[in-house]
Amino acid sequence: MNSVRSIAEKLRAWEAGRPLPRYDTIHHAVMPPEQTLLVAFVRMAGESRPWGVAWGTVDAGPRIESVPDGRMRDDVAGLAAVFAEDLLEHMRVHNWTFDPAPGKPEPGELRQVWLPNGQHVAMLHQLSYAYSQTKFGGENQEILRALGRLAGWMFRDTSRIGSQHVVSASGILSDSYIFPAQEARTAHLGYQLAWLTAAGDRDARVAAATAAEGLPVSPTMDPSLERDTLTALVEEWQARRRAGDDNAQHASMIPDVLTTELERRWDLTALAYRVMADDERPVNAGVSDLISQAHAEFWFQHQRIELRHNDPSQGPAFVAHPETDFHGSAAASRYLVHAAADEAYVGYLVHSDPALFAEARDDGRAFDARGPGATTS
Repeated sequence: MNSVRSIAEKLRAWEAGRPLPRYDTIHHAVMPPEQTLLVAFVRMAGESRPWGVAWGTVDAGPRIESVPDGRMRDDVAGLAAVFAEDLLEHMRVHNWTFDPAPGKPEPGELRQVWLPNGQHVAMLHQLSYAYSQTKFGGENQEILRALGRLAGWMFRDTSRIGSQHVVSASGILSDSYIFPAQEARTAHLGYQLAWLTAAGDRDARVAAATAAEGLPVSPTMDPSLERDTLTALVEEWQARRRAGDDNAQHASMIPDVLTTELERRWDLTALAYRVMADDERPVNAGVSDLISQAHAEFWFQHQRIELRHNDPSQGPAFVAHPETDFHGSAAASRYLVHAAADEAYVGYLVHSDPALFAEARDDGRAFDARGPGATTS
């Protein structure tokens, strides 16, 4: 339910004809381009594994890879292995890079992965399901398992408030700006960015946002595109493959369609990154503490486990199952970590952000101290 304060803020944004800053500071780290990997997925309707992936930095642009048919397990595994090489190196995972992240890195060493929205974040969970304990993959089995373990940790960490390694682009924009529209509509990344970047008055921004809202951003593509364009191409590719005929032409036509879809999702993520990087507000001083927590979580919950896979003398390598914990002590530990993070989050940020303090005070989570003998509220 919207609070009176949030309703008033939306009305002010509507009167201004544009999104307004939600707080006086940015509450999340925005790392330099070389430390920020932007990733977008597309998948077949009804499938959990990716049909195509786009990944890269803002400066270098995306690398786009796909397979002709997302139902072909071995082909998708090959695609995932190629993506895994760059993701594991970017995150500085032990055994997969010459520069592994240490136990206590500096805040400026944080590596981030930005995805378009929460549905793309959920694809990390699907990768964990598919590969963390896979018995397939042939020569790629080990790197696929490493991808599954990393994707599983990344997905789980996004549920810990204050996490810093994985960023939902639509989520960070919602946290940073007040949009003069319904919450359900502002979950759409294209809709948000049109409000933020379109030129003109309020009516022009509304028109731009409405047009952008019509293009899907989720990993699942527009059903009409898949039905009217891709289905025939995939069926013909499969028919020629089974018959032993040349299917190179169709194998190239399918990626052309998928590339267009992946580029749009990746470009929107890149634009969201630029909006946040160019925001004139300072990053909250408390974010450095959140980064330190994030580094500790990465070390103890993932990096240390990866070390134990190659060196059993370090202790048993416990790998969380993608469905549930299957380990009471681990579940209890994670609950307490998440509860502590939830309680501490505002405390880290509130002293450097008057707008956040006002919000916390209105919610009954903070009070004004007006000096000896003065009335407090």
